[in-house]
Amino acid sequence: MKILLTGAAGNLGSTVCRKLYEEGFEIVATDQHMRKDLPVKLQVADLTDRIVCYGLMEGADAIVHLAAHPNDGLPIKQDLLNDNLSITMNLLHAAWESGINKFLSASSVQAMTQDRRMADDGTVPKSSLKYLPLDGEAPANPGNVYGLSKQLCEELLSFYAREKGMSCIAFRFPFLFNPEYLKYYRRYRMSWKIYVSQQTNLEECFAALSVNDSARLISAVLKADISGYRCYYPASPIPVINESIPVLLKKYYKGVELRKPLAELKSLVDISKITKETGWTPEDNVYRMIKEGLKEKA
Repeated sequence: MKILLTGAAGNLGSTVCRKLYEEGFEIVATDQHMRKDLPVKLQVADLTDRIVCYGLMEGADAIVHLAAHPNDGLPIKQDLLNDNLSITMNLLHAAWESGINKFLSASSVQAMTQDRRMADDGTVPKSSLKYLPLDGEAPANPGNVYGLSKQLCEELLSFYAREKGMSCIAFRFPFLFNPEYLKYYRRYRMSWKIYVSQQTNLEECFAALSVNDSARLISAVLKADISGYRCYYPASPIPVINESIPVLLKKYYKGVELRKPLAELKSLVDISKITKETGWTPEDNVYRMIKEGLKEKA
């Protein structure tokens, strides 16, 4: 199977590139930045140019679209939204016109969650989540322009699946953990508790996923027979915090509807549909990886 992989030089894209290459996929890798340590030659391309996108489609069987502004940090919000949306539209429409039926795209948990953090005085704001455990079918509820851009991209995928008959899968990725990045935190002698606290938006349910497990998921979806549109929230069932599910619910999620009895609730996220449709389950315990990688300090 020949794959067009966008964003191949990024945190997730580089791991996906190596994983798919190891599994025998033929890869056309592209990014706006050059990188020389990938197993395939990388083509530098501007995907905001729709003509460029057509030129990358030749012979491809599927698209794995990971190229985008990765967070809400870009100060010019018009550029952030316009770029993320136009790149996805350019690739989707070029894929459809080129006869490519399968389109996988990185969305974000921020498409369905507001930003809710504990106040400095320990006050916990009320949750806006509609239910727990959280899954990819939760209604969109972005709290910033980046999340909005991802919601709109999901709508594009849904439209092309419904109206054009494509197989379109959006991944609402949570915090993506790359073990390689721990060296930067060790340099500044950062403890694991501080590291985790920097990533903790309470609405994301203390969820995380390793880039390795993310790459395994993308490979599994490429091999699976999935028709229509899917929106997945792929996260490790193990929360990135050393507290039990009942304690977390009591402290941070009062009033949120539970879709399972408390006694049966083993996680704050539900990946059962992903596992049923693809056979994928996470292998990495991100909480343990972070804690062991960054020694706790007094």
